[in-house]
Amino acid sequence: MTTQLKLKPAMPGAPEVDHPRPERLLAGNPRRETWNMVDAPVGGRLYCGIWRCEVGQWRIEFGAAEHEMFTVLEGRVRVLGDDARNSTPALAKRSTCRPASAARSRWSSR
Repeated sequence: MTTQLKLKPAMPGAPEVDHPRPERLLAGNPRRETWNMVDAPVGGRLYCGIWRCEVGQWRIEFGAAEHEMFTVLEGRVRVLGDDARNSTPALAKRSTCRPASAARSRWSSR
């Protein structure tokens, strides 16, 4: 049986709330809210849900088997290489991005 998910900007229930680790924080201290609807071993690890974040910048590392694809529903985000050079364009509403897996990068939300 196939399960169909309906993701929307306002998800039911309480989100997981966190902030970037202090050693990874580059600017601000953004509150991050996550409604993770899927955590499955599909081609490594697949996560699917809604994520909301305040303005800030931090380093992130994807594991070798982690993959992420996201669509910006509101605001803007930029994904930069760890050297702060190679980056995606600033992504705005209705933009979709799939950063390289097993990558070190910097996320900047605004």
